[in-house]
Amino acid sequence: MKRNITIAITMTVAIMIFASQAVAQSNFKDLSLPEVWQGKKETVFGKLAFDHGMPTAKSADALYESLDAYRATELFLWSQPIVSFAKWREEAREKHVGFKNRAVLHTKTRSGPHS
Repeated sequence: MKRNITIAITMTVAIMIFASQAVAQSNFKDLSLPEVWQGKKETVFGKLAFDHGMPTAKSADALYESLDAYRATELFLWSQPIVSFAKWREEAREKHVGFKNRAVLHTKTRSGPHS
């Protein structure tokens, strides 16, 4: 009796293993692996060389140079408003005697001239 149960369990496990492999293979048969870049490819950063999907040392240097230039341009553009405002305040102080910087936080207090 124990022998029959052992054989039945073994057969069940074997059938489950084979069935799961068949299901896994049929579910992913249309799955393709991503393209591994080899050789030279045209990118938005120019023509870059790849070896087994990784950029070569020369291409990596070119990528970092391009990224540095993009970042510098971005910083320049983002800094324009604050630089313009600072220059405006400087010119206003020079040309208008008695100009006071009013770009500060005013709060109401119980003492002083504004209470």
